[in-house]
Amino acid sequence: MGVGRAHAVALLGLDGAPVEIEADTASGLPAFVLVGLPDAALGEAKARVRSAIGNSGFSFPGGRVTVNLSPASLPKTGSAFDLGIALAVLAAEGWVAPESVAGVVHLGELGLDGRLRPSRGILPMVLAAERAGFDTVLVPVGNADEAALVPGMRVVPVASLRAAAIWHGAELEPVEVEPLLPVQGAAVPDDAGDLAEVIGNRDAVEAVQVAAAGGHHMFLLGPPGAGKTMIATRLPGILPDLDERAAIEVSSIRSLAGVPVGRSLATRPPLEAPHHSASPAAIVGGGSGVIRPGAAARAAHGILFLDESRDTRTRHNRRMEKRAVLYCRVSRSTDESVSTSRQERELRELAAAEGWPVVAVYTDEGVTGTRDRENADAALDAVARGDADALLVWEMSRWSRMGLGAVARLVGVLRDRPGSLFVAKKEGLRSDQPAFGIMAAVVAEVAAMEAEGTRDRILSMRRHVLSATDPAEMRWLGGAVPFGYRPAGRPGGGKTLVPDDSEAQYAREGARRLAAGARITDVTRWLDAEGVATPQSAARRARQAGEAHEGLDRGRWRVTTVRKLFQSPTLIGRTTRRERAGTRADGSPVWEYRAVADEHGMPITRWEPLLDPGTFAAVQERFRTRGPNEGRRAASWLSGLLYCGLCGSVMYAARRDGGRADAFRCANKAFPNAQCPGVSISRPAAEAHMEATILRMVGHLAEYRVSETAEGPDQGELDGVAQAIADVQGALAQDGADYAELLPRLDALKGRRRALLDAPRRTRRTRTPTGRTLAEAWRADDAQARRHLVEDMLDSVTVAKAARGARDAAERMDPLWIEHPVEDD
Repeated sequence: MGVGRAHAVALLGLDGAPVEIEADTASGLPAFVLVGLPDAALGEAKARVRSAIGNSGFSFPGGRVTVNLSPASLPKTGSAFDLGIALAVLAAEGWVAPESVAGVVHLGELGLDGRLRPSRGILPMVLAAERAGFDTVLVPVGNADEAALVPGMRVVPVASLRAAAIWHGAELEPVEVEPLLPVQGAAVPDDAGDLAEVIGNRDAVEAVQVAAAGGHHMFLLGPPGAGKTMIATRLPGILPDLDERAAIEVSSIRSLAGVPVGRSLATRPPLEAPHHSASPAAIVGGGSGVIRPGAAARAAHGILFLDESRDTRTRHNRRMEKRAVLYCRVSRSTDESVSTSRQERELRELAAAEGWPVVAVYTDEGVTGTRDRENADAALDAVARGDADALLVWEMSRWSRMGLGAVARLVGVLRDRPGSLFVAKKEGLRSDQPAFGIMAAVVAEVAAMEAEGTRDRILSMRRHVLSATDPAEMRWLGGAVPFGYRPAGRPGGGKTLVPDDSEAQYAREGARRLAAGARITDVTRWLDAEGVATPQSAARRARQAGEAHEGLDRGRWRVTTVRKLFQSPTLIGRTTRRERAGTRADGSPVWEYRAVADEHGMPITRWEPLLDPGTFAAVQERFRTRGPNEGRRAASWLSGLLYCGLCGSVMYAARRDGGRADAFRCANKAFPNAQCPGVSISRPAAEAHMEATILRMVGHLAEYRVSETAEGPDQGELDGVAQAIADVQGALAQDGADYAELLPRLDALKGRRRALLDAPRRTRRTRTPTGRTLAEAWRADDAQARRHLVEDMLDSVTVAKAARGARDAAERMDPLWIEHPVEDD
């Protein structure tokens, strides 16, 4: 544990400054902290250094490692600090000699395997180290020739961190690795053409000589093929060799640009001829962090040849045009006056008039401006990233109705991107106008206030309409249409909801099946098999709108969707509203959808019910008492009917290796004081024998569907009274219930229910033939339906223990049949 020191160089353009690297290793939780203004590439050195140390024969410190790059106020960029950081950590841990590491400059990027990768800018870094008084530098093998160009410096090429550590005294065996060499670009030729080779063009040749002698700029104008390029490219050939200072500067620029420097300094003036389509950045250079020399910088002490200069100027002017991004938004797409298509059309006309190419269009249909919108953020981000220079909107309120917060972010982006522009067409608002921030803030705040007022008016109107109990005042407020209904015009204007016959039949049949005991998964499969469109499917939306829906996606029914549908009060003509039901532990609200009620808390029936109260109550009771997914499907229609002939215990279908049930086995393993040997029988054999026996007895009989009707008090009225009692009881449970109004109503309903129940009644049973025999029905139905038939005629089956060698199920099974009295039709 201690502090290790090493040195590296930070580049600022062509100038470098020495950086002292301090590494402190201490006990504590494992951590690796790098401070001293590192950029992103240098910040990732922690991962590279950790892996390189571990893969070079050392162990990375297990405690807290802190690395400081001093001076802290100097920005550090690039990955050439990796070698110095790693050796400082090793010096702090005592793996290498601290005095040796502290007196040497270390440059190079580490790979995860510990090998050293060449870095750009080695030549100016070594020059800076030499000026700072250092005499030794460790560099990657791929940069050794370049570093050796600095006179007076001892250059030590190393291929890996292990080799560098051994050079500093680490007691390790050398491991030979293949050095990583730089990916070389095209070398810069130093031999320019000879001007003496030009035949003719005496005036042009003389002009070139004058420009070379006096260091003048030169403009060549003439028809294609006149020899302009030939003469210009020979201009460096008549210039003198570079002096030592210029040669070092030119070679350093090439090193920064990643151009091969070679084993000697550049001695001839460079020639740079960028393409006429080159961008301003490609010519001028620049960049954040590590500076990339442009064509103008690479031509230092030489010639910058702008061929086809008029095309170059045109290209640059074109690059400086403002690239426009358009944002269009509308809350409702029914108003043609502000449709997104019209907004886009007018904004494109504005961009064309200004000469701005449109690079992207972002549109939000049916989205309010009072909330964050992904497309609006994307449009502003395009300006922030530099992908666009101008953001055009049709109206300020179309951009945002979120007030000052949205304007603050917009102004911040415009300030960070000098020259960028925001235009709101309708108001004529431009960000290059004086006091734009103030005007935009006022317009945005007015839009936010208008949106808030509109929202309050809409909420007030909705509360008034939903609380109406007079049928003449009830109307549909829009939104998602409940399943089983469709919008229709109402006499007083507006719309109401009426049953949709094509959907209502499935809602009623599904409810009937659930009330009769069907599982919700069975109802879900049935709806899918019938091809019924789900509430949110494209096919249903198109059909509701009166459009062609054939071939559109009908969606897929899910158990959760079916449960939500049949638990919704909309099936009995009621409207739901989201209400706050409580607060979670973290303070967030708990919301529930409840039926809209009147002033006394009684639910309001707004539309014609799809289900009668009795059926709806039976479905809800089914959900409450048994759950929507009760009862796994029996493994066999004989399950629970077979009993052990030895101990009398029930026999269950048993599975082997998680597969299908293949045998019935005794569930009881012991009698009191005596062991039950256990009786088992093959499930397929048992089912086949009992099926043949049953069909032989009753298979030829006709199948009937039996229905029961109660004669006496109206069952529908009784169900309605029961639903009304439940509604009153629910209203009484609410906070602030109006007891004076609700209790007398409850007493009256209970009295009416008693009167209906006391009225004489009898049940009439009706049998309707299905047109099938019981044998045909048996083969067509599933195990659940077969079980229903068997339970009405078979009490139990006793299974005897198999005798040795006996396999016939008929000899072992003894059925006990149920005898029914004969009934007249």
